[in-house]
Amino acid sequence: MRLGIIGCGFVTLDRHLPALRQVPEIDVVAVADTEPERAADAARRLPRSRAVEVEALLDGDVEAVAVCTPTATHAELAIAALDAGKHLFLEKPVAPSLEEADRIAERAAGSPLQVLVGFNFRRHRLVERTRQVVRDGHLGRIQAVRTAFTSPVLDEKREWKTRRELGGGALFDLAIHHFDLWRFVLGVEVAEVFALTRSERADDQSAVVTARAADGTPLTTLALDDSAVTHELAVYGAEAALFADCCRVDGFHVAPRAEPPGSPAARLRRAREAVRRPSESYRAVRNGGDFRVSYVEQWRHFARVVRGEVAPSPTLADGRAALEIALAAARSADSGSSVRLR
Repeated sequence: MRLGIIGCGFVTLDRHLPALRQVPEIDVVAVADTEPERAADAARRLPRSRAVEVEALLDGDVEAVAVCTPTATHAELAIAALDAGKHLFLEKPVAPSLEEADRIAERAAGSPLQVLVGFNFRRHRLVERTRQVVRDGHLGRIQAVRTAFTSPVLDEKREWKTRRELGGGALFDLAIHHFDLWRFVLGVEVAEVFALTRSERADDQSAVVTARAADGTPLTTLALDDSAVTHELAVYGAEAALFADCCRVDGFHVAPRAEPPGSPAARLRRAREAVRRPSESYRAVRNGGDFRVSYVEQWRHFARVVRGEVAPSPTLADGRAALEIALAAARSADSGSSVRLR
């Protein structure tokens, strides 16, 4: 598959391009950016790629287009790619508003073109394993979900990352990943959201979001733009609790209901879980950790989607649902009241 990438910022250079070099099914043949020097830098990293203008990329022989630009430009570029007859990879958030997200969806509806949204954590092996354990019922009735996603984002000193209206801030840049994971892992919709944020160096640099799923399950996430790196997921069931640290290859643990955390049985269980799938752990370590592997698997999934082998996940509808939660959280933080979703 011949791919063209629009947007050659940090995520493209540091995440997508290294991942795509490990996906022989996809050949990046063109890159474009509003700053020509960034496009030229990206092209130098891929021997068969060339830096071009956006219009030339869309008019060229690429089969698919990745839109990896700041959120405010997503709708215009996504619709242009679809109008040009290209399959579409669209980074999150899908758009700055639900109205623009709906414009993209309306253009894609009924088209044979495939669209995938860039929530790469759906392809993280520990998240996938968490979803399977939940779906298999091993935890019993789910009582609550707690997640955390924190990072020193503000050290990157990019203006759009600091402004909510441009898609920045912890709600739209970090927490939106976990809004998608709530739905992905549990298979339920979110009914109500309440959020508290603090904005000092940037909009929503610290955010705590609590929510209620449609089935009544309490949900919460912590998102920070100005702290150390963490990415954690905990699912509490009536029979057991599951803990996934997505930054560690041995970060998966299921704790039975009556087992004290420090008991010999618990320690032995943790040791067994750490070596349960050595080939997976070795692959993750060899390729820079599961976080980077999730990007590789995301692009492999996109290639399979375009070939018609699997259905896309996440879809534009998934992207819209996560955006709706983020927008509701922003309204809640501003108003001090909970917000109900439709």
